[in-house]
Amino acid sequence: MSPKSAQTITDIARLAGVSRSTVSRALSDSPLLSEETKELVRNIAREQNFQINLPARRMTTKESRTIAFVTHGQHKEFSFADLFTLELLSSVSSGLAEKGYDLLMVQVDPYACCDWSADYLMIC
Repeated sequence: MSPKSAQTITDIARLAGVSRSTVSRALSDSPLLSEETKELVRNIAREQNFQINLPARRMTTKESRTIAFVTHGQHKEFSFADLFTLELLSSVSSGLAEKGYDLLMVQVDPYACCDWSADYLMIC
């Protein structure tokens, strides 16, 4: 493997001589690993300019870390053309980003027949 070519935790694991789960635990600062092992993995990751692939991690952990803001586009008092609304959503989005969440904005038809499940997911 050429220098600066590690793209996945599998690449880091191969270079460190450890398993993929050890790399994942080391990069997550798991207490299950020794500081020596964590430092070895972190040094290799740093040397390889490795960046954690957040979408891949979210799929593995089954966490989307996404908050949905659902509105209907025809509401007169709440419009994306309104500058106050844009400022409000920008602040909410920034606050969520600081906590590692994404904001998903969805406009729905308020007259569509929808059922809201216990998980607050809209099923149409």
